Amino acid sequence: MRLSLCAACVLFLLAPSAASSQWTLPQHNIGVRLTSAYSSATHEWHGQDGDPTGSSVRRFPLDGRYERFDATLDLRWGVTSRFELGARITTALASYRADPVQLLQEAGDDAAFDVSGQAAGLGDVYVGGTFNLVRSRFAAAARLNVKIPGGYEQPEGTFSTNVRSGEDLLAQAGSVIRPENTSGTVFLGLGQVDMIVSVPLGYASRTRTFFTLEPAYALRLGGAGDQVRGRLTVGQSIAGVLTLVASAYAEFTVQDGDVYGVSVAVEPPTTPASDVTLGLIADRRLPLREVRLQQDLVTVGGAAVLRFGKTDLAFRYERAVWGRNTARVQSFALSIGTSFDASNLFAPPEPPPEEEDEVYAEEEYVDGGYEEEGGYDDEGAYDDEGAYDDEGADGDQVPAEESADEVDVDAPASPEVEAEMPEAESDEADE
Repeated sequence: MRLSLCAACVLFLLAPSAASSQWTLPQHNIGVRLTSAYSSATHEWHGQDGDPTGSSVRRFPLDGRYERFDATLDLRWGVTSRFELGARITTALASYRADPVQLLQEAGDDAAFDVSGQAAGLGDVYVGGTFNLVRSRFAAAARLNVKIPGGYEQPEGTFSTNVRSGEDLLAQAGSVIRPENTSGTVFLGLGQVDMIVSVPLGYASRTRTFFTLEPAYALRLGGAGDQVRGRLTVGQSIAGVLTLVASAYAEFTVQDGDVYGVSVAVEPPTTPASDVTLGLIADRRLPLREVRLQQDLVTVGGAAVLRFGKTDLAFRYERAVWGRNTARVQSFALSIGTSFDASNLFAPPEPPPEEEDEVYAEEEYVDGGYEEEGGYDDEGAYDDEGAYDDEGADGDQVPAEESADEVDVDAPASPEVEAEMPEAESDEADE
């Protein structure tokens, strides 16, 4: 029987996006990425009975199979040209399927023990920030991410009790090893907080080949063992449209984590379900494993990225090639990401335009009304060159007759006339 696959493979989702060529976005830019991923496993590594390194991969017992579907939203915000904040939210559906067994059939109890299980909901949430230290062909940054559990069930042993050792399980076998105590074998995470500090380093050549190395240290709270981590990436951009990437990732536990349950393993794992009974524990064919909050892992993978302006479409594949206390998972993912300038969201509102005070010309009151250049005369008519005379003041407003000598040469011409008139040359041009 398998204890838990809670740490089976969120490894793929934790990898930085191959499509992200900038460690920090420009100021007031926002980046959004949607990722859909599928992970599966039928084999595992764990150190047990003379195999402390866990280097021997073995099939899940009872014909077990692990699957997980993830939908992930990544958000980035360029606070300044060198500093950005980010968040990652994941929802997941994970399942483990295995053949049920009848452990107590020797005692005449035909009750089935079913270690299959399923979990769905919000996974781990990541929040953090990146500060760009150097930006040139050689680049460096400092990054801090915090992982927070998303409220899912905490991982447990095969039997959902407070058993923390094989001796405790055997001492309470009569009351603990019951079908109703069988816990699920899959969880959405380890249920503890991580603080991850990393220093991304990179180099880009004139041939559009780039290399990145990101060493990291994970301070893991809640009883989990701290880890050193690292990712190496090599990529080639082709015509600025297609980018091909190869990567390797590793994490190693540097201190023992707490025991969070006891697993009943099956040796050999190919033993059929009909042969698995409680009596096999005495024969060492059902060894008890104390499972800790720790694991080691090495993966390799690759990606192909198509870029269309500020939008990219990425396909990624990753596979675990070595580990300890984890599953040999392979993952496929398809993601689409984009970024845009959101400066208008952060700019202060423009003040309303100031109203200009009207400027009035000085006027002189005379008998019959106001009189000024072009003003009304004492007859009440508008009197000016080319204006209405006193005969049209109160009637049809007929314009006065104008002679050719009285035409105001400074008055603007009508559009029709202006179209036929050649452009006049100024005196300044003549000079």
